[in-house]
Amino acid sequence: MSGVAATSASDAWAVGGYPTSTADRALIEHWNGTQWCRVPSPEPGTSDGLTGVAAVSPTDAWAVGSYGTFKTLILHWDGTAWAKVPSP
Repeated sequence: MSGVAATSASDAWAVGGYPTSTADRALIEHWNGTQWCRVPSPEPGTSDGLTGVAAVSPTDAWAVGSYGTFKTLILHWDGTAWAKVPSP
């Protein structure tokens, strides 16, 4: 894990990456006050993982990382799911 953010004792995010036999993948975990649960990440194929996360509320969090050859990866949490956001 390379980034952690929390809005309360029952709402926290941790992001990072993990290797597979074919490529690295982004990893997102959510703390609900009792346990950590893995949350699906909408990746554009291979990813170098996520390096940072910021959360301002249970329905507004942002995670950043990279994929491919130096392409930025920006994800947004809307309270239901993570979605890829266009980046420069």
